[in-house]
Amino acid sequence: IRAENHYGFREEVVFLNVQPVPKVQRQHVPEAPRRREAIPYTFWQESSETAPSFTFLLRPRVMQARDTCKLLCCL
Repeated sequence: IRAENHYGFREEVVFLNVQPVPKVQRQHVPEAPRRREAIPYTFWQESSETAPSFTFLLRPRVMQARDTCKLLCCL
């Protein structure tokens, strides 16, 4: 085999083993499709009047004078 590009070329000796195709091919038996289980997930759950619970703490940020920022809130 010879490989060539703009840097040059390289040749390597390779050996190829050829094997005949089997006479009898096995029949493919498809598996029965499995149903995916539904995940019990509630999109909205009413909570009683309690203090907010944060799922993660805010990371420290450095603000400089006359720099703009955008405050986002997800409820």
